[in-house]
Amino acid sequence: MKIKSVVSLLALAVDIVIHIGVLFMVAIYVLVSKAIIGVLRLINKIFKLLGLKKPSSEPMA
Repeated sequence: MKIKSVVSLLALAVDIVIHIGVLFMVAIYVLVSKAIIGVLRLINKIFKLLGLKKPSSEPMA
C-alpha cells in the first residue's frame, strides 16, 4: 500500500510540474513574441523618421 501511495504522489507531482512548465513556456513565448513585435515596430518608426525604406529582403511583419 505504501508503494502505491508514493507512486500516486509522484505521478501527481510530475503532473503538476508539467502543467506549471507548460504555463511558463506559454507565458515566456507570449512575452518574447510581444517584445519582438515591439522592437520591430520601434525599428520601423526609426527608419520612417530617418526617411529610409526598410530593405525589401526582410519579410513583412
